[in-house]
Amino acid sequence: MWLTFLQSRDRSWSCIFRARQKLRFKSKRQVDSDISLMNELADRLIADRKAKPRGEGEGERDLLDYMLDTTDPDGGQGLSDLNIRHQMLTFLIAGHETTSGLLSFALYYMMRNPEVMQRAREEVDQALGENVSIAPTQSGVAKLRYVRRILHETLRMQPTAPGFVLQAHQDTVIGGKYAVTPATNLVVSTIALHRDPEVFADPERFDPERFTAEHMAELPPNSYKPFGNGVRACIGQQFALLEATTVLGMLLQRFDFSEPSPYDLEIKETLTIKPEGFNVLVRPRPGRDVTAPAQSPNLPSLKTKESKPLPSSPYGSGSGIPLSVLYGSNLGTAQSLAREIADDASAIGYAVTIGSLDEHAGRLADSGVLVIVTASYNGQPPDNAVEFCNWLSQASLRRDELSGLKYCVFGCGDQNWAATFQAIPKLIDEQLEAYGAQRILEAGAGDASDDFDGQYRDWYDRLWPALAEATGAGSASAAPAVNHRFEVETLTEPVRQSFFASVGAHSFVVESIRELVGSNAGDSRSVKQIDLKIPAGYTYQVGDHLAILPRNSDQLVSRAAAALGVDPDTGIRLKPNTASAEYVPIDRPIAIGELLSGYLELQETATRAHIAKLAEYATDRLPELEALSGDDDESKRRYREEILAPRVSLIDLIERFPAACPPFNIALDMLPALKPRFYSISSSQNADSDIASLTVGVLNSPPRGGQIREYVGTTSNYLARQLSGSTVYGFIRKPGIPFTLPVKPQTPVIMVATGSGIAPFRGFLQERAVLAASGQQLGKAILFFGVRDTGSNLLYRDELNELASRAQTEVVIAASDDPVLPQAWVQDKVAERADQVWSLLESGATTYVCGDARTVAPAIRECFINMARNNGIQNPEDWMATMRDENRFLEDIWAAA
Repeated sequence: MWLTFLQSRDRSWSCIFRARQKLRFKSKRQVDSDISLMNELADRLIADRKAKPRGEGEGERDLLDYMLDTTDPDGGQGLSDLNIRHQMLTFLIAGHETTSGLLSFALYYMMRNPEVMQRAREEVDQALGENVSIAPTQSGVAKLRYVRRILHETLRMQPTAPGFVLQAHQDTVIGGKYAVTPATNLVVSTIALHRDPEVFADPERFDPERFTAEHMAELPPNSYKPFGNGVRACIGQQFALLEATTVLGMLLQRFDFSEPSPYDLEIKETLTIKPEGFNVLVRPRPGRDVTAPAQSPNLPSLKTKESKPLPSSPYGSGSGIPLSVLYGSNLGTAQSLAREIADDASAIGYAVTIGSLDEHAGRLADSGVLVIVTASYNGQPPDNAVEFCNWLSQASLRRDELSGLKYCVFGCGDQNWAATFQAIPKLIDEQLEAYGAQRILEAGAGDASDDFDGQYRDWYDRLWPALAEATGAGSASAAPAVNHRFEVETLTEPVRQSFFASVGAHSFVVESIRELVGSNAGDSRSVKQIDLKIPAGYTYQVGDHLAILPRNSDQLVSRAAAALGVDPDTGIRLKPNTASAEYVPIDRPIAIGELLSGYLELQETATRAHIAKLAEYATDRLPELEALSGDDDESKRRYREEILAPRVSLIDLIERFPAACPPFNIALDMLPALKPRFYSISSSQNADSDIASLTVGVLNSPPRGGQIREYVGTTSNYLARQLSGSTVYGFIRKPGIPFTLPVKPQTPVIMVATGSGIAPFRGFLQERAVLAASGQQLGKAILFFGVRDTGSNLLYRDELNELASRAQTEVVIAASDDPVLPQAWVQDKVAERADQVWSLLESGATTYVCGDARTVAPAIRECFINMARNNGIQNPEDWMATMRDENRFLEDIWAAA
């Protein structure tokens, strides 16, 4: 019956929109018959539901129930059966036809772009897994970011609703020559709109990277309108994208697609558009049982050692009180803290909603309690908080927009970025209050370069009484949760596990490695240039970052395994106790050695909470640990001096106090996720389309304080160990600021770098050299480069002058320890050239700084502020703030280890 209905629908819609319909009497009779069939089926569904309404326990109410039961609150009038019939058929068009067209076009473009298909398939396998009998979860679908970008690019190329109508509010003239009145209908072709070359470069090329969060934020208003316009735009667009993302993900998880015969795209027009005569050959992917129905994930129970229950909360029981926990996070720290808060709140009875800030932009509840944990990056919001911050900053919000909401904020940051420290948490905290929300707890601030965990714990301890007071929660009984996230099942069968397990990562083949520090440098310092072959279809701009997913060394893994009393070759399976355990492979076999090598940070500085946990599990009382984990000022001082400053890790402590070694599942809970490390790309793809270069300072520092071994940088040494032809995994990401060459090559450029901070500027120079060779007129450019000496420690000494000459760039060297040149720091050289620098700034120059956040960045800022003061600027600090706000003074800086 439904097949007949759908065939009738397709025929009727296709015929209705053919101009020659009036003369096709036979087709007209068929259309009338098809319309009658659709109307009869809709009427029968309405009559059946009215005769037998859905009762209690018979499932959730659907849209038909609401249309039958809901009445106008003013007049009390309900919808007529005829109106309901029309609505049902309209919803079928809007909710079925459009999405099916989108998916058809998406398959077409992916099959024409195999590298896109392959990248999407890799993402799907990582996010949804290989077991097709398990239905996708909300968190899994949320990870299909590239798949969603494919859908957005498909909607750009072939918007299934190819136009919309506008009318002027008053008589006006468009473009100086087209007079229109309010009665004039103006049809906007979405297909043409989406092919504006000034907005979408090379518009006929299918490129999902146009729709990264950064690029979407930069789109001009009204340039991308796949769901219509204004208040009549599609209200179901988010649902449609979620539905299409889920379906496309499940298709790629299960099937391989190919064309049975060559096909040239032809468009079929009805109310929407879709490919005409597009046939696809579908084969099950090897090892995928596509006939098995997908079931919701259901983790079996697992008997383990008895776990200690969480203590009763003295701060009340949530008793079903709604609590929203939202996060803004790029690297996962803020997200993991938010999940911890959500898990603990659920354990004492709160009805918790957790998600990213962007998922709730413009959709905050007008009552209840909201907890936000967010980071900021160079003063910019995390990728999943951009829309939220834009919404919260718009002038159109009413002053009492959020007057019923109670909230608190915890910010993650690093004081090394002093100028923008806590910028986004402060913005959110202040704006929520400005629009009427009630702050229940002063904002917390965690500093990654200080006792971050202690600062978070102090705020966390104050959070619960604040929540209890704000919600009126009563006294709580013991929480049913356990105080760790994992249960560990030991397996008897052997385990083989690949390294690649990170969502969104791609394989990069090492093309070559060379040492940049001369052999007579006088110490063991090492800086490597690592050339990586870019995966097919991958692109980057100068100034972009390449995130490397590292592995801990075999030596470190052996140390950790020995300290924890486990065999690296033992196979285990992890069972989650909470939703915040997603950073490790769950419910599948893995070797302990692989888990320690590829998923967990083994050198992260131990926190006071970790030390307290070790003391709790110690077989004998250990006053040394207790003295480091207390809340008194003396304990905090000792912790900073004996643990934080020398970077003493959890493994270091267990080696020193073996009696304090906790059970393995407890230790796993204390080891954070192994995070990607971001490196500025030191090349230009326009100079070599296949290569992305990294300039990596290899970190090896002698033992300090409580350390018994030298500190070996995890990622830098991982990269240094690679050989030509080996494979590393990573992904390219744009920095949170536009740290790339100006759009207009004629704009002057000022660059300041120290040490390996030369990386992005090597790419800048290569790009300028290519532009100059093509005949482009370039603006003046100067590079200030701080080094130890002009001998062995001058990075790229053999190519720098020649490259700078081709890039029409002056290079000024500042050597801090040169046997011949006077000692000078990079800020000294900038000050010496103050007149020249100020002249470039007055000509509109953009300044870029790449170096140590503690030393170089503040010194250069102060140098520029003094320069402004000397040139008559009344408020030089405000002038600097304006330069930063206008992206004319940009910093890509790091905290030195």
